[in-house]
Amino acid sequence: MGERRKEQRRLAYIGARASFFRGQSSADVLIRNMSPSGVKLVVLNGSFLPEHFNLMIAAWQTEYRVRTCWRRYDQIGVKFEQAPAF
Repeated sequence: MGERRKEQRRLAYIGARASFFRGQSSADVLIRNMSPSGVKLVVLNGSFLPEHFNLMIAAWQTEYRVRTCWRRYDQIGVKFEQAPAF
């Protein structure tokens, strides 16, 4: 099976928080790899995360609006709705 990604992803191990429902709900997530257009997250029971949510990365003191692209078990692929500066 060929590579479907348009951009190279870098391995990562960064804690973050998914925030949704206007900040009334949140979940701890782990960024496992990243590219300029999106990240792969690991989250326990990620089926409850909505299609759009905010991803807060405390280590970088930043927050991004993201859209869910795919879900598999405890992993979720999300795309940035605004390009990050990393």
